[in-house]
Amino acid sequence: MQSSLRHYKLHSKAWFEGCHAGSRVNTISTRGNTRSRSCWEWRISLFWILVGTALMASGCMSVITNPIEMAMAGGEPHLGPPLPPGQGMLAGQVVHEGKPVADAVVLVAQPAGTPHVTHTDAKGRYLLTDLPQGSYVPIAGAPGFEYGMPRSILGLPVSITVQDDVTAVAPVIELEMELRDELGPVAAETYSLEPAGSYVVETPFPKGARAQVHRWTFERAEAVNDSLYLYLPLDAGPEDQIPMLLALYPNATRNWEDISVGFASQGFGVVAMSPIGTRGRNVTEHALDARLMLQFAAQGLLDPRLDDSRLLAISGSYGAAILNKLIRISDREFAAVVTLGGISNAFTGAAAFYSGEMEWPLVLRYALAMLGTANERPDSYMQYAPVYSASAMPPILLIHTLKDEMVPLSQSLEYESALRDAGVPVETIYFEDESHYLKLGARTSDTTRYLFASVLEFLHGWLEQEPGAQ
Repeated sequence: MQSSLRHYKLHSKAWFEGCHAGSRVNTISTRGNTRSRSCWEWRISLFWILVGTALMASGCMSVITNPIEMAMAGGEPHLGPPLPPGQGMLAGQVVHEGKPVADAVVLVAQPAGTPHVTHTDAKGRYLLTDLPQGSYVPIAGAPGFEYGMPRSILGLPVSITVQDDVTAVAPVIELEMELRDELGPVAAETYSLEPAGSYVVETPFPKGARAQVHRWTFERAEAVNDSLYLYLPLDAGPEDQIPMLLALYPNATRNWEDISVGFASQGFGVVAMSPIGTRGRNVTEHALDARLMLQFAAQGLLDPRLDDSRLLAISGSYGAAILNKLIRISDREFAAVVTLGGISNAFTGAAAFYSGEMEWPLVLRYALAMLGTANERPDSYMQYAPVYSASAMPPILLIHTLKDEMVPLSQSLEYESALRDAGVPVETIYFEDESHYLKLGARTSDTTRYLFASVLEFLHGWLEQEPGAQ
């Protein structure tokens, strides 16, 4: 909308003068063809600008506040004065194809991220209480469904104004089924799956660790993914079955080679990938890339010796959100997963930052700024909030350090509580030294050695479990 208004400011003078002179303005040449806009066309454009402005003013269109200055400053003042304890309420209903969705999670958030959460009753109805006055876009979700928000006739999120001692009523939230169909056999040529080089690499830890590395590229949804690496133990025979370990790293796969080689040296076939820039911050698209990668591995396209019958996974930081989404949309069963310093709730994480509990580096401030404000764009935050879909997770090991300067320990503590409430087997290792980016290498500490051994023990324990046994 701001872009439209800027266009209007640039052209309004020319439009005004052109109309009074009876002329035609804004002649545009495209590939040799000349197209002119008459005064009537400009009147029509102005009409739609005014319609859009009216829709925003009436609440049918959500106005997204740009919080970049707020995030760069790193504090509450740019959000206005602190909100007082609220007395307002918000009621609504969550349905799928007209039928109520029971026990759906429903959330609204304050601008700085503080969430208010409830669940629907048997008729899909919900009531959020003790809300500070303000504008909110509610978001809802349930196992097997994508998260949904109330939408206007234009398909835009609808914000609802909450006032003290008044129960505001939100439009019905319609949920769509989550993508969880079986991908089925794929052809390598369909996705331009091609090898991009092989080499042998050795790392200092564990001592003498070596692996055969194969790099691959593929294409999906008009983007080339060059983050796929396969690490194999050098002593694996041609007829061996190599247990598969999926590694979803938060940045360039090659940056984490010490970890991949370390696990490969212990007998795992590590299929590793990372987010690619083309996908931006779209967690679903990153998860769909990983889902396709799993299919490549299952068909033996990467190496026929890979065994994914007891699929394991490791992730960390931003990768934890991608892993959660992958598990929810994949038709494959995971035996167990490990997350290190993982993001579990972007809402409470943002609130911790704006309240001054966390001092984030500039790169994270930019990332937070691009999410928008939590009260108007809860969907941006929800994709980084696996705590609200904890029931979908397999047995999990959470690892976190008290010295994490990027993702606070409270994120794992909150996730642990949600996992236990959902009945998911969970183990934890919380420690006091090391930093957010735990690395293996020449300077591997005693703590890192202990963590590596603990992760191996956890993975092997679930690898040897009979399917369905917990």
